[in-house]
Amino acid sequence: MKFIYCEICTNKEDALRREEYLKFTKGMKFLVKRLKSYYKSNL
Repeated sequence: MKFIYCEICTNKEDALRREEYLKFTKGMKFLVKRLKSYYKSNL
């Protein structure tokens, strides 16, 4: 297993806000784009 992506937040409130963002449209698109880019460069 390989560790691919990590984000560190300074407090729980910030982490929960970021988690909510990533679960919805703009955040999900951002994450998918980032992971696709990673996998393309590492194949």
